[in-house]
Amino acid sequence: MPTYAWSSTGTLPPGLTLSNTGTLSGMPTTPGTYSFTVTATDSIGLFATAPYTILVASVALPAQIAFVVQPSNSVGSQAISPPVQVQVLDVSGQRFQASR
Repeated sequence: MPTYAWSSTGTLPPGLTLSNTGTLSGMPTTPGTYSFTVTATDSIGLFATAPYTILVASVALPAQIAFVVQPSNSVGSQAISPPVQVQVLDVSGQRFQASR
């Protein structure tokens, strides 16, 4: 399976970071709506991008955010397949899942 380098442009919620391996982690510190674009680039320079918006409604309870499914391939400007799935766990362990 190919490896990807991950990056983002735009505004991640304060307290969250996107690693170069595609893990979005941390604890949001400021409520608000944040929009950013994630780019996955393979070893020969082919890439795919996807826009995301995160609404941080409250910062009272910590949440964990992680990509559940990593893309299997990408070609410049084409959709990532399979779609990236994001799973969020709140402090009680309740799961929320979204696909893009």
